[in-house]
Amino acid sequence: MGIKMLGAQTYPTQSVRIIVPTVPAGGVDIMARLVASAFTDSFGQKFFVENRTPSMLAAEVVAKAPPNGHTLMVSTATYLVNRLLYKNLNYDPITDLSPISLIGSTPIILVIHPSLPVPSLRELIRLAHRKPGSLNFASGGNGSPLHLAGELFNQEAKVNIIHVPYRGTAPATLDLLAGQTQLMFPSVLSMYPYIQSGKTRVLSILAPQRSAVLADVPTTAEAGLPHLTASIWYGLLATGGTPAAIQMDLYRAMTKALSEPRFQARLARDAVQAIGSTPEAYTQFALEEYEKWGKVIRKARIQLD
Repeated sequence: MGIKMLGAQTYPTQSVRIIVPTVPAGGVDIMARLVASAFTDSFGQKFFVENRTPSMLAAEVVAKAPPNGHTLMVSTATYLVNRLLYKNLNYDPITDLSPISLIGSTPIILVIHPSLPVPSLRELIRLAHRKPGSLNFASGGNGSPLHLAGELFNQEAKVNIIHVPYRGTAPATLDLLAGQTQLMFPSVLSMYPYIQSGKTRVLSILAPQRSAVLADVPTTAEAGLPHLTASIWYGLLATGGTPAAIQMDLYRAMTKALSEPRFQARLARDAVQAIGSTPEAYTQFALEEYEKWGKVIRKARIQLD
C-alpha cells in the first residue's frame, strides 16, 4: 500500500490535493489525473486534482502549504523558470518545493505551415539567414516552454525569427493551422493529429535521438545543432521541508505507478516517455534546467511583469 507509520499517524491522514498550474485538459493536467488515480489506489486515501492559474500563484500555494505531504503539485518546468521571468515572486523554486520524482517527458518538435517552401531544417535556417525578421513563430505566451524553445532555436541557429505570443497553446495552434503564423515549437503530444492529417509539417525533433512516434523525422543534432534540445517534462513536487519519510512514500508510489501497464500505455499513447527518478536525481535535473533556461532568458532579455 505504500503507507508508512509516522509516529502515531500514517500518511496520508486525509485527502491529498494535487495542484496543477494550468487549466484542465492540457498535458500536465492529464499527467496529474493519472497520478491522482494511481495514488488513490496505492494509499487508500483520495488524491484529487485542483487546477490553479496563473502558474506562479499555483506554485506559491504548494510552497506555502504545511510540509506534511497533503498538498502536492504536478508541473512542467514552468515553476522553475518563473523565478527567472518575474522580478517579484513569493516563492523560491529551489528551496520552497521538494522534488519527488520526474514522471515523463515528451520532445519538442519544430513544425511549419505547409505553405512554407522549405524541405528541411537546414533549408529553413538558410531562408532565415537570407531574410532576417521575415519569419515568425507562435507560442502559448511569453515565457512559455514553446516560447523558450523558439528563443533557443534563434540563439543556436543564429537567426532572428519573430515571436508571436498567444494566450494559450490552443489559439496559437489554430493560427498556425490557418497559416497566420509560420512556425511553432510544440510537443509531439499536442501536434501529432495535425502532423498525421498533413495540416502541419514537422521538420525536426529537438532531441539527441529520434522519436519512436516520429521515426522518420531527423533530429536537430543531425542538422548540426547538437545543443538545440528541449522537451516538455512533467514532475511531482511537494512542499519544501516535507519529511523524508513522506517523500520516499510518494517516490515509491510514483515508481509503482510507472511500472503499471495501464499507466505506461497511456503515456505511450500521448508520446510521453516514462522516466521515474529519485528526489535527488530530480533535484539535480531541476538545477541543470534552471541554469540552461536562465542563459536563454538572459540572452533573449525576457522579463515579465
